Amino acid sequence: MNYPVYSKITGEVKYGGENSRIDLLLQAENRVDCYIEVKSVTLLQHQQGYFPDAVTLRGQKHLRELQNVVEQGQRAVLFFAVFTQRHRSGHPSKSY
Repeated sequence: MNYPVYSKITGEVKYGGENSRIDLLLQAENRVDCYIEVKSVTLLQHQQGYFPDAVTLRGQKHLRELQNVVEQGQRAVLFFAVFTQRHRSGHPSKSY
């Protein structure tokens, strides 16, 4: 996988048709924009981290917006952040 170099990083940029804000927007000349959404893994069960920890309409909206970005030829990254060493691994939550 190729990871291009971006010269400009901006946080909390409004974008999309659903009035969203992206956590990070990476930009560079002669490169497609890269939209990065960061999600915190907070649900811990048996040393396994899961996301989401509840039904999240906002999270669903963010996924739709990222999908639209990709369909328009841009890049999108959904980054799951784990902030504790108690998590051995992270997984999508099947409960929500």
